[in-house]
Amino acid sequence: DDFKEILTAPKLKFWMSQLELESEDLVSLFHMMDNGTGELSLDAFLEGASRLKGPAKNVDLAKLLAWSQKTDYKLDKLLNNSVAGIRNGRNIQEQG
Repeated sequence: DDFKEILTAPKLKFWMSQLELESEDLVSLFHMMDNGTGELSLDAFLEGASRLKGPAKNVDLAKLLAWSQKTDYKLDKLLNNSVAGIRNGRNIQEQG
């Protein structure tokens, strides 16, 4: 809520217009960068916002792809371990 108020500041509106960004872009960026605390350093936010202008760089896309693949692997592993644990628990109950 504080962040949405800041977006109405004239200096920030000017800066956003120079980067050809809309306030919705910055709100989305804030939510993407927030680690769940609802807080984000100004430096980190400004760095992320400045990267929104212009086309994505190949290195940015490569980082995103690598992160996505790692996350996919971790989720698959978690799901497989969970299913195995549930099956193991059922087998123990059936035997007992």
